[in-house]
Amino acid sequence: MKVERKNLGKMLGYVVDIVPSIKWGKLLYAVKLVIADLPDTLIYNIEELPGWLWYGSAVNAYISRVQQGNSVKLVVDDLSQNEYEPSIQSVLVSVLSYDAKTGELVLKKEDGRVLTLTIFEDYIKDELLTASEPNFYALFIEKPSGLRMVGLIRSPKYRLLSRAKELANLFISSSLEHNLCKT
Repeated sequence: MKVERKNLGKMLGYVVDIVPSIKWGKLLYAVKLVIADLPDTLIYNIEELPGWLWYGSAVNAYISRVQQGNSVKLVVDDLSQNEYEPSIQSVLVSVLSYDAKTGELVLKKEDGRVLTLTIFEDYIKDELLTASEPNFYALFIEKPSGLRMVGLIRSPKYRLLSRAKELANLFISSSLEHNLCKT
């Protein structure tokens, strides 16, 4: 079956999840992205996380449309840092209630404010339904229609990956210092 590929160009996106996994004996990261005008999240697989890439990072995603028969898929060909858009800051929240039928989510932000949002994104609904604890780190975008949640990361996962990134940066910088001292 013939595969057709059409480059759609560079689009603004935000990192909403990072999932480490081991495949073929290598550590890989599946970076989940929300792209400005696309309804679904896209996945970009990489072997190393650049220092600038983190939850909420504004990115330039180079997207292609791939069609094989009747199947059409959007694919991220490359990813780079967007230096002009600010990153989204993750906010610690506690889920007070969630109605899976209506998508209504009531949460309390770290500053004590209570928000009520309607959640439409399946990946956020799935995270809410499978979580056993109420604490998350959330990513919000201000839209003309109001505040929109684009990411939800379990608190333990966020803390674990933050610590892993911190240790990796520490190891890399000490390794660089060691190599510089040898020359």
